Amino acid sequence: MWKQYTWTVPQCTNSTALIVTTCIKQFNQYIEYLGKRLPTKRSIRATRSQRIGASIFWLVIACLLANPGHPTLAARDYGLPIRTVYDICKLWCRQTNYVVDHIKLPSYVTPERVAKVADQIYQDIHESRYVTEDDISERFLNARRQELSVALVRSQQLRLTGLIKQFRLKAVPPSIEYVRLFARNHNIMFNTNQGIDPNRLSAQCASNIHNWFATIYTPDFLVGVRERGIFNMDEISLSFEGKDRVAKERGTRRGPQKPIAKLGKHLTFCPTISAGVRYLPPLIILSNLTRVPKNLVQFIESNQITISISNSGFINEEIFFTWIQNFANWIQELRNQNYLNAQEPVLLLLDGHYSRNHPGVQDILERANIRAITLPGALTQIIQPLDVAVFRSFRACYKKLMRQRLNEFKKTLHLRDIIKINESLKRELSIQCAIDSFQQCSTQQTRSNGFRITGIYPRDEQMPIHQEQIRQDYSNPEFPEGRHPSNQQASCKVIAGPQKRKRNNSEVETEFDKQVEIKRQIPDKKSSIIKKEIRERILKRVRYDYEQQLPVIIVPIQVIDLKSRLYMRNIQVQTQNSVPDEIEIMRQEVQLIGGTIRNNRGMGNCLFFAIADQLHRLGVTAATVRRDACQYLLDHMQENIELFDETESIENYGKRMQQNGEYGDGRIFRAICNLYHVRIRIRMINNVTFEQGDDHDPIIEIGYVSRMHYVSIRFD
Repeated sequence: MWKQYTWTVPQCTNSTALIVTTCIKQFNQYIEYLGKRLPTKRSIRATRSQRIGASIFWLVIACLLANPGHPTLAARDYGLPIRTVYDICKLWCRQTNYVVDHIKLPSYVTPERVAKVADQIYQDIHESRYVTEDDISERFLNARRQELSVALVRSQQLRLTGLIKQFRLKAVPPSIEYVRLFARNHNIMFNTNQGIDPNRLSAQCASNIHNWFATIYTPDFLVGVRERGIFNMDEISLSFEGKDRVAKERGTRRGPQKPIAKLGKHLTFCPTISAGVRYLPPLIILSNLTRVPKNLVQFIESNQITISISNSGFINEEIFFTWIQNFANWIQELRNQNYLNAQEPVLLLLDGHYSRNHPGVQDILERANIRAITLPGALTQIIQPLDVAVFRSFRACYKKLMRQRLNEFKKTLHLRDIIKINESLKRELSIQCAIDSFQQCSTQQTRSNGFRITGIYPRDEQMPIHQEQIRQDYSNPEFPEGRHPSNQQASCKVIAGPQKRKRNNSEVETEFDKQVEIKRQIPDKKSSIIKKEIRERILKRVRYDYEQQLPVIIVPIQVIDLKSRLYMRNIQVQTQNSVPDEIEIMRQEVQLIGGTIRNNRGMGNCLFFAIADQLHRLGVTAATVRRDACQYLLDHMQENIELFDETESIENYGKRMQQNGEYGDGRIFRAICNLYHVRIRIRMINNVTFEQGDDHDPIIEIGYVSRMHYVSIRFD
């Protein structure tokens, strides 16, 4: 049947000779094993197939190592197809076994390496280490690289050119389907709800909310405060990569909590909202940087955001102290603009982060007449306007925009560059998506509803208490004196309280005498007790008198000169925070005359999007309007030369406006009117309108808000 092989090893290296000798020896042992122990008749075919298959595996490798570069020699001697010989060589290079009739080869890594990766993941999960889908993908990628490095060395020993080219290719990451199939086969699940604070459920009781309203947020804080003077600031962390899926063993409730060290690629978005029209530009905190990158300076110069840098990417006492200074200066600017009265107090609501404990914050707030209190811990999801009204829709909108813009950017890249996009680009895209998402989700109506639902303004503690998730513990209060954390958090704290106003001596003495005269008619009370009760009553009424004596705020009406043509040039400093509010005001004004507003996200092309929407029956696009109008302007420079001065020539303006994303202004209106034979009506808030073009041409109407954004107005 089989004979013992007594090959002579050719002249070769010591390592190759050792491999050949080992293969021949192992093959002869299999033959000897089959000759001594014959299997039963039922399993003789399967067992012989396995034994002979394993023997042929080692014999083919020994033959190719003795005669490298000649796969047809082994195929001819042992009666095998050349494809089978290549499969045997490929599996030997990848350090796995070959079994007859197993046609399917390992797809990404060999089963031995898969089992090794699974053991490592199980060990990390049992030791409560943080493992995500990306971590598992990275481990498979490393295993693939190690496998390819060893396979390349072995294929060079066999001198098979096809295998050498195959194993020289760069290892690519495994697909998401491969990782999830591996997790399903090894009883591993992924959970996105990791790191939830377990104290939130215990804090959601009526006694805790009632204590905060009774001891911290008392009616004194709203004395003299109008709706436009209430502000709320909070932080939210935004990831560049999206939300991680944490690995956990099937059957367990929750995966490990995410460590701070894993939050490297993120930024902190700190918005400030008000129930009124105006609010402070958001603050963005970056991590792992020494200075603000150049590609982010444009956001600061346009007054859209302010940027700070910390080691962790989160807010600290120094950053919060700087923000308080900026907030106080901004409040003073509002008072100078008569948006707030000079003597009118302002209320600021904060969460209980430890950064609120900075010693210099109280002095700045008191000098600026700003009252500040912190919300109770683990209850911000109930009584904080930002959490209730803005952050939920903001997260969803941010993820959607981030995913869309990353996909749009990947379409412009080569396949090799998609594997890893630059972190600086992701940071810029994240900031753009955060700004746009916040503008979409923080309309004036949304902000006003947030303060109303939480019971902040108008002050009503029954609004949050009567929510479904709040436990009604009136009979047996869980927190009769409030829930106060034992760590360094600053929740349930008055940072700067209301300043008491001293009444005139004549007012106090007159009312005091009246009350004493009334109390003298009661003979069974002592005079000292009477005076004490009267004084307490007078002090209790001081805060109500203060609200009644506030002077009336008179806001002057701005007179707009129609000859100034405000639409001719956009403002240099862009204030995008006021765009949604002015659009809402204009929408209400247009609805009264039977029109509707069609907004757009032009990204510098808003004027041409609005014109294209008005000319939709002609089938033009924003890019077509921009190209044709700029070309018409350059071809008829003498007709439009008076619109330009020494700051910018008409040639430079026309060439600049041809670029996508350049903000258009009124200097190109004449070219649009003459090109399409229309008359443009520009509408601003307070029903201020301008017209450009021939009186006999049909009218198209667009809106101009905040002196920087154009919308289309239809009367269909």
